[in-house]
Amino acid sequence: MAQDRLFFGIEDRAEAIIAEETAKWGPELAWYKERLQGKKVCLWPGGSKLWHWAHAIQEEMGVKVVSVYTKFGHQGDMEKGVSRCGEGALAIDDPNELEGQEALRNLKPDVIFTGKRPGEVAKKMRVPYLNAHAYHNGPYKGFEGWVRFARDIYNAIYSPIHQLSAIDISKDDYATDKGFVTRRMLSDAGLSDAAKASPMTGYSGKFDPIAAIRAKTDADYPVFPRRAATQAAE
Repeated sequence: MAQDRLFFGIEDRAEAIIAEETAKWGPELAWYKERLQGKKVCLWPGGSKLWHWAHAIQEEMGVKVVSVYTKFGHQGDMEKGVSRCGEGALAIDDPNELEGQEALRNLKPDVIFTGKRPGEVAKKMRVPYLNAHAYHNGPYKGFEGWVRFARDIYNAIYSPIHQLSAIDISKDDYATDKGFVTRRMLSDAGLSDAAKASPMTGYSGKFDPIAAIRAKTDADYPVFPRRAATQAAE
């Protein structure tokens, strides 16, 4: 990123945008990170997302990547994905359905990031999944997109409906006096009182950010002055 800013000669503008966006979205990301600490993730999107996401989601969202796999990525994708995982993560190259199911049974992840095909298999095994190819409720680009990604992870893990799906009402004991289990009851049970008192209550961005982007005209975008070196060359 530093090289990009230097190339275009917009270092000051870039730093200002980074500071503004970090101040705006940082507290929301911290809110989710507090509640996602230690949750186990299988990162099975294939291709370059192995190494784009492996380290970043663990550092910035608090989740632990317990497995990476790729079906269509090349050797370099797998090598970089493995190098950016923590110690002990399971790497699987070109798995079949049985291998994937075995991994889910042994690793017991809280959520899986993958495509439609393995995602449907995971759901049958009662593991929530995010569509890593269609970005679920994305897009996940930029500062707001990263918070949107954290929101989708949070919603997948703490969904009351998903937790209820694991109950076999023909034989399992289950509470009938709890009413609807709220998000706060599920995610904040193990947090400190200070963390529970956080005023942030979830994602505050737009649920449809694309409409505003499409409505923009040329006048909505900043005009950057040409670099002196470019002007001199002309």
